Amino acid sequence: MVLGLSCAAAGFLLSAVPSLLAVAPGIALIGASLPWILAGLMTLFQRRTPAAVMGRTDAALNVLIGASQTAAIAAGAGLIALVDYRFMLAVMAILMAASALYLTTRTTRQARAEDFALMAHKPGEEPTQAPAPRRG
Repeated sequence: MVLGLSCAAAGFLLSAVPSLLAVAPGIALIGASLPWILAGLMTLFQRRTPAAVMGRTDAALNVLIGASQTAAIAAGAGLIALVDYRFMLAVMAILMAASALYLTTRTTRQARAEDFALMAHKPGEEPTQAPAPRRG
């Protein structure tokens, strides 16, 4: 996912340059970044969602993605009349780079066997084993 966000940041920066020689590779980088970002998102979704609610959470995720994309298109169409497109591309590049930096530097919590045991129980029934309290 970090690779995808970094490619998108570079692509947005190249797209802000008023030259076809820079914009063409920039658009290619943005397009190439999408599978990396979406694969990371879907992997995270599948790892963190209990199987019993996978369908409902997938539907909710699709609504969130679709609604935010629609809102971004509407906001971008309104902003383009007020703000230079190069500024908006630079802001998008900064946000993508900041996201990549955050993912690179954050500490990850490793899932433990108790976490998976809690996710494996069926809805409505109590887990067979309570997780041990976390220390440290």
